[in-house]
Amino acid sequence: MGKNIGSKIELEQKQLNYENAKVAFAHAKASDDDLKRQLKLISDQSKNNLQIAESSESDLIIRSHVDGIVYKINKEKGELVTSLSAIAIIGQNEFIIELNVDEFDIVKMKIGQQVIVRMDSYKSQVFDATVSSIYPIMNERTRTFKAEAVFVKAPEKLFPNLTMEANIVIDIKKNALTIPRNYLVNDSTVMLENGKPQIIKTGLMDYNLVEILSGIVSGSKIILPER
Repeated sequence: MGKNIGSKIELEQKQLNYENAKVAFAHAKASDDDLKRQLKLISDQSKNNLQIAESSESDLIIRSHVDGIVYKINKEKGELVTSLSAIAIIGQNEFIIELNVDEFDIVKMKIGQQVIVRMDSYKSQVFDATVSSIYPIMNERTRTFKAEAVFVKAPEKLFPNLTMEANIVIDIKKNALTIPRNYLVNDSTVMLENGKPQIIKTGLMDYNLVEILSGIVSGSKIILPER
């Protein structure tokens, strides 16, 4: 009888130890899972901090997305630089000619038209270009349209913001009779050599020359009107 009692007590003790071991194991597993979650969170935060640090480091390095020339640096050494202000002016070697076209002439323009360019920097030379872009919105302040042209063969040296005069070829006529535009009076009359006004009919014109359709002929002598 005593022997059976002892065996039962030992069995109950072993069962209790087993249950305690299960609870301890569950606690240990929970602690292990919690530690893994903490480690993963710390690892993710470290990765994010690294990405932020790398991004910040990249922001401190000034890079250009194009090959070209630095024309001007707007900041001095030691000055604060932000993304809201231009640090420098850079450009490519291929220049674009910006044209301001009168609203009366814009309807005559199209892509690919020939442009004859004269520049103050190259007074004795004339350069060919072609119309590459036409912007369809008018500048209400200047009442002009913006167009762009590219050189067929550019001058040897060019710099930004150079001034030029550009004539867009909208038509070509052979053997046309022309006179300097400043000889016109009210766009419809010229002064003959004897001082008498002569009504004429004009055709194509630019800032320098005007085509004469009738009223005078080749060899007619005209004088510059008094202004």
